[in-house]
Amino acid sequence: MWQKKWNQLKQIQWNQLKREKWEQLKGLSRHKWARLVRIKIMALCHDKQKMMAAGICSGVIIIMAILGTVDSYSRHKKIEMADANREKQVLTAVEEKTTFAVSDTQAKIAQPQSASETISPTSAKASAPSAPALIPVEEPLTAVIVPSIESSVASEISGRVNNIAVKEGQGFKQGDILLSFDCAMNEAVLARAKADLKAGEASFNAKTKLKELGSASDLEVTLADADFDRAKADVMKASAVVDHCKIVAPYDGAVVDISVHPYDTVKEGQAIMKLIAFGAPEVELLVPSDKLINIQKGGVFSLNVEETGRKYPGSITNVVPRIDPVSQMFKVTGVLKEGNYNEGIVPGMTGTATLVK
Repeated sequence: MWQKKWNQLKQIQWNQLKREKWEQLKGLSRHKWARLVRIKIMALCHDKQKMMAAGICSGVIIIMAILGTVDSYSRHKKIEMADANREKQVLTAVEEKTTFAVSDTQAKIAQPQSASETISPTSAKASAPSAPALIPVEEPLTAVIVPSIESSVASEISGRVNNIAVKEGQGFKQGDILLSFDCAMNEAVLARAKADLKAGEASFNAKTKLKELGSASDLEVTLADADFDRAKADVMKASAVVDHCKIVAPYDGAVVDISVHPYDTVKEGQAIMKLIAFGAPEVELLVPSDKLINIQKGGVFSLNVEETGRKYPGSITNVVPRIDPVSQMFKVTGVLKEGNYNEGIVPGMTGTATLVK
């Protein structure tokens, strides 16, 4: 009796749970139903004891794939329909605004204009925006004075500095010795090359005489001649190295920087000193790109140097055909007229230049 009542109570609870579960399932969408069915079928297929044969699982998996395809297709169609409705609403709103703007404009045009609102052609021309005018040529340009020649001298050999004959700021003449290296080893190599040259010349002469007497072949004479030529080349190479043991001034000028000291050991290619040439200094002007049409070779300018407070006449010699993409400036070089560069002008001074028509 108690067992029967217990079973009845369990059946009532089970029915209630099924009703609650059904109510929950009724609230699911079709997509969620399809997903739930696929999950249940996959669970059954993994439990082989609940399936009668392996072929049933294959058929069930095919059905699942079909359900998934239909589900994806229906979802895609819903998204397309939503996008189409949204686009239609936007177009409708744009058409309404356009229609309202056109009707408003037509109403304004239909209204009669008063005398004060009437626009004459003359006033229309006056009110029209004018084209931007070019920057006047007379505006000052940034200018820097640079030497006509500036050289960075480097060592052409490796060795020890023996003597520095000049100091920073000191002037020199073309051909003066500015610096010398310890060249004992290089001079010894040159002496040996000269000795080999003398031996090669003697061997070549001897082979030539032996050939005339019939005691030497043509090959022996040719080899002696080749040895003689090789000795000549060795002498030329050693002589060039010895010549590089001294740095000679290439022009009249002054020393602006010395980066080594006596008895320093330097490497080949190492910078030693910087030189500038005497003579008319050049002027570099930085010109905005919109003034390019106003700059011509041979044009005259007036240079106002800040350090001296004086003005110097000059002329344009070259226009660099390249505009810097960042600063939108291009470089122009010029020279001061003869006789003006000795009046306290030093390379490195800055100022402003004004072009003269």
